[in-house]
Amino acid sequence: MRTSIGFSLAVVAICCQTAVASPFDGVSEIPSAASAQDVDIGALLQPVGLTRGDDGATRRWYVSPIIGASWGQFTYPGTPASQNEYAESFTAGGAVGMAFSRPRGQWRVEAAGRYRDGIQNEFGQESTDNWSVLCNAWRDVSITNKFGLYGGGGIGAGGYRWSSDLIFGSQAILADVQATQFAWQAGGGVVYAVSDRITLDLGYRFYSLNEVRFVIPSNGGLYDGQFSANELLFQIRIYEPFRGRN
Repeated sequence: MRTSIGFSLAVVAICCQTAVASPFDGVSEIPSAASAQDVDIGALLQPVGLTRGDDGATRRWYVSPIIGASWGQFTYPGTPASQNEYAESFTAGGAVGMAFSRPRGQWRVEAAGRYRDGIQNEFGQESTDNWSVLCNAWRDVSITNKFGLYGGGGIGAGGYRWSSDLIFGSQAILADVQATQFAWQAGGGVVYAVSDRITLDLGYRFYSLNEVRFVIPSNGGLYDGQFSANELLFQIRIYEPFRGRN
């Protein structure tokens, strides 16, 4: 009897020990901080909002041929407004510059030169060899991945040859003189990115030269005049034109 009771108690004790599970059973070991893999935070951070080249560059140079129409005008103090009107002429030139990527677009600095065809009014006064060389700064603002707007301006020098065959009664204004003066322009336009390296540019410019005082050889008199123009220009901006395909 005592042997049976002792055997029964031993069986109960073994069953109870097996049924009660440890509260930490099945929990994996928590790795220490020293065993965690190092994470390269710099690799996770990417620049945003920049206009970049296909090689990730944030500064690129470019060349840009220019053609357009120029509505030039000479103004003469004290003369009728009709004498100040000149016709449209063709203009062409080029620019070379550097573009610096910025949030939502880029800044551009460039040197640009252009030539304008001669213009003449009904009084026989004519401007030929009209040229300009300007240093410009432009700010491009991206509207979409392809379209954008820009604005800016520049300063430099410009000149032209002015000739006159104007005759009033017994007086004649006969001259053929060269003028070179300080020049400036301001304007803006719209751009369309054909690809990462080619951008089409349609823009407006107001261009002006400082007033020039001419000495008229035929009578020794003085004649003041100022040239300005409203211009519509088309450009093809080509970034890094001599770089081969990647």
